[in-house]
Amino acid sequence: MRKILVPYLSVFALSIFFISSSASTLYVGDGGYPSIQDAVDASSPGDIIIIKEGFYNGTEINKSITLRGEGGVIEGDIIINADNVTLENLIVRNSYHAMEVHGDNNTIKNCVVAGNSYGMKIDGNNNTILSNKIFDNRFYGINLDFSNDNIVEENELYENMWGMYLEHSDRNLIAGNIIKNNTEGMKIQASYENVIKLNSIMGNDEKGIHMCCKSSENYVFMNNFMKNKMNAYVYGEKNRWDFGGRGNYWDDYNGSGEYVIYGDNIDHCPASSPYALNISSKMEIVIFCPKEGERVSGVVKVEGLNEGGGKVEWQVDNASWKRANGTFFWSFAIDTEKLGNGEHIIRVRNGDTVAERRIYVYNKKSPGFSAVFSALTFATVVLWRYIKREEGG
Repeated sequence: MRKILVPYLSVFALSIFFISSSASTLYVGDGGYPSIQDAVDASSPGDIIIIKEGFYNGTEINKSITLRGEGGVIEGDIIINADNVTLENLIVRNSYHAMEVHGDNNTIKNCVVAGNSYGMKIDGNNNTILSNKIFDNRFYGINLDFSNDNIVEENELYENMWGMYLEHSDRNLIAGNIIKNNTEGMKIQASYENVIKLNSIMGNDEKGIHMCCKSSENYVFMNNFMKNKMNAYVYGEKNRWDFGGRGNYWDDYNGSGEYVIYGDNIDHCPASSPYALNISSKMEIVIFCPKEGERVSGVVKVEGLNEGGGKVEWQVDNASWKRANGTFFWSFAIDTEKLGNGEHIIRVRNGDTVAERRIYVYNKKSPGFSAVFSALTFATVVLWRYIKREEGG
């Protein structure tokens, strides 16, 4: 049997080698393809597409490739109809479904998904959603819909209607996430055997976690539930709220006995103090345009993203700080006619978080008063001499 398998394994290994060695890198923007879809259409399985600074429409992906952002902003849906696709370092806004996944073994990591109707909709299996910031979306941040065995880990979900929404989705791991300041932190509907652990679920307007519609045998343990209007709301079947002697921290726990949620839904081992979860949250401020080192003139629009929301201020060089328009997405205009030609530094800030961008101003100088006066004087003298010569002739 082993002698039979070895040649086939060798052929398989060689095929993988040739596929990976022939992979290409394609670029969008900055002299590359004008649109993401053009690059996707031209790509082959295994290729990497780099999206440079600029604004681009969405795309539909039907092959196993990688989309990697380097400052580009996508305004439109990204639809994956394939397996083994990777999306990383992307910024997606102003979309209906920012990311829609119909496939297995896909990875979405280190992306910003903000200001959309819906964030991520996943209806495949064995996908990984890792270290994304998903906020300011009108409805859900992440929706698992008929989607099993996925990993949703170390994401930040805030200022959405639902941070996460599970429907008919089983055996998913949801761990190490920050789920805060949503209308509801998590809603789980008709879903089974999911593991929800080591999450910070806090400051949600209505419910931290909401289980309904025959959801059962879900494991919820070692989470911190704090400052939610209602930490947990359950109706229906039995779920497990502790595991291995570890329950959850509830800020409304009275300090003695069990923590009863509803019926058989009981945390038998509630924690007396919050878990020290290894979850870091750094809110950044990002400038979309103008590009770094761009040559500009006239009135220039500056815009970008503020992950923390709230007040954004700006300055040029060392001038006084001024207030920008907007919170999560901000903008302001600079009249470069009021600046000297040459290099200038734009800075934006939200609290202690600062970003900056270097621009080069080039405005054609209109002639000054002295130059105009000299020209007029010269013209007058020439005209006077011409008239005198004509009179003398």
